[in-house]
Amino acid sequence: MNARPGHPRVPSTSRPLRRWILAGCAAIALLLTAQTRFGCVLVVGDSMLPSLRNGDLLLVRKHAYQDHAPSRGDVVVARFRRELVIKRIVGLPGEQIEVAHGTVCVNGTALPEPWPVLHGPLDVLPGHLAANRYAILGDNRSGSEFILFYAVMPPERLAGQAILALRWRWSEWNVWNPRRTDS
Repeated sequence: MNARPGHPRVPSTSRPLRRWILAGCAAIALLLTAQTRFGCVLVVGDSMLPSLRNGDLLLVRKHAYQDHAPSRGDVVVARFRRELVIKRIVGLPGEQIEVAHGTVCVNGTALPEPWPVLHGPLDVLPGHLAANRYAILGDNRSGSEFILFYAVMPPERLAGQAILALRWRWSEWNVWNPRRTDS
């Protein structure tokens, strides 16, 4: 629209306001989408040492296993009773799993674990995983044996996959991928 001669053009305040409203709506939609797809979980305890430490914050992809099956080495958040536990998938459906002195054996062969592990006195007799069951275990095998209470999980108990970890102590800030092979 052209301004009339002798009358200066007055900038419209509705256009910037409309842009701010659209940007705000887009931001709200993005946050709601992110909230339904991602979540944060605080690591409590030492069962995942040295990979994850007490106080680390995990970014978790919720419903990660609706579009694909879990893989060996995935760090998962699983539901056990009324708690969330953070463990690593070490056994897949149909496999025979055994733990000897903290070393996981799959079908009679020691599992190569490229992630850091604290080996210890943990021993678990050989057992066959049923169809649709996954063996999960902490990286700290020197701890107590209460971890065996939730060592086998159906996929519906897997609340999500850890995709990023934030270590946020005053002396150390670090962001890394939980599947990383070095600590």
